[in-house]
Amino acid sequence: MALVLAAVPSYRLHVQPGRVPSLRGGAPPVCSLATAIDVGLRANFGESDISRVLESWRRMSDGHVHDVALPGADEEPMLRQQANSYIPGLQPIPFHNAEAHAWVRELEAHAHVVQTEFKEVISGDELQRRGNNVWIGLADNRDESTAAYGPEWRTLGLQDRGLWDAVNTKIFPKTTALLRESGTPCVEAFFAKMPAGSSIQAHSDGCNFHLTCHVGIDVPEGECWLQVGDERREWRNGRAMLFDTSLLHAAANEAAVDRYVLMLRVWHPELRPVEIEALQWIFASLDEPELLERYMPPPPTSPQHVTQLPSVVPVESGGSRAERRAAAKAAKKAAKKAAKKAC
Repeated sequence: MALVLAAVPSYRLHVQPGRVPSLRGGAPPVCSLATAIDVGLRANFGESDISRVLESWRRMSDGHVHDVALPGADEEPMLRQQANSYIPGLQPIPFHNAEAHAWVRELEAHAHVVQTEFKEVISGDELQRRGNNVWIGLADNRDESTAAYGPEWRTLGLQDRGLWDAVNTKIFPKTTALLRESGTPCVEAFFAKMPAGSSIQAHSDGCNFHLTCHVGIDVPEGECWLQVGDERREWRNGRAMLFDTSLLHAAANEAAVDRYVLMLRVWHPELRPVEIEALQWIFASLDEPELLERYMPPPPTSPQHVTQLPSVVPVESGGSRAERRAAAKAAKKAAKKAAKKAC
């Protein structure tokens, strides 16, 4: 989640470019919000225990983007890490050893359960009749952060920002149960469709404290690949890949049929539990700004510094995800404009 006020394809947990907190009660000035989160972090967690999170939040609040060429970048330009949501000290490894994690081994051991359930669901009509946000694309959210994705790239969500979809999890109960019972440290889970003959250009997802995991569900083996940094691998049915999408990565499906994977965002294994807790607190505060009221700095009292803020239309919890995103984007724009005046 590019932690600060950032944007994102509908599936991402990161608050990345375009992915903004809900503004149900109107948005406080950005400068006040950044200060309140900093104060809240120090009040709720041991400052020394979350020093990396505090540094990350300060850098994100200042608009800093971590953009570093990795060793070997002279020969392979994709060996580059770009992140505006950046925790220092996490190793930038293109592909992690997936088998080293018990939850990955559990997912692979029961991948056939997910594959069978997925094929049964998409061959029937239940998903279309009552599914929530079925095969959402990026056509309504085109910006710099999504330009690498083709217009037909689609997702079907099960979990978003740690919250399980009440409708889709009932349509895919076995997959949901496996994710929960395996201890998978996911903050986001969804099926991802990559159409036949399509590709995704080199890009970064802008966040280094989450890794991405793909489990092959319906893959035309030998005809589709993923490259992260200088390493290229092929998807395999029933097998998992764990990789760092803060590094430049690209993909292609060269087959004549679509490719489906179960896609997960998981916490980076080098984070300490208290750091994960602090990051979760930030996300909750961005989603529910009222949690920050006790930490907000007092308003200026000098008349010459008082600025009348324009009203911000609250984002209602109803409507489709695309409608809520569009409303949030408009609210964010108004709030940032007001914040510049207020600060």
